[in-house]
Amino acid sequence: MADPQALVVCMAAQQAIHFVGLPEANLALAQAVIHLATAPKSNAPTQLMKDLDYGKDYKYAHDY
Repeated sequence: MADPQALVVCMAAQQAIHFVGLPEANLALAQAVIHLATAPKSNAPTQLMKDLDYGKDYKYAHDY
């Protein structure tokens, strides 16, 4: 995740569920899910995987 607030939001939702309980904490859970779904993502391991030749010999079905 490229969003540093993502963990804070998820922990706040977890605490709301713990303290308030369900179904009252459904709103906090929904807000956390929406935040994570719309947060910017990072492809941090992509270059590492290329450097390690990850999937180099994989045969893609659409290539044949």
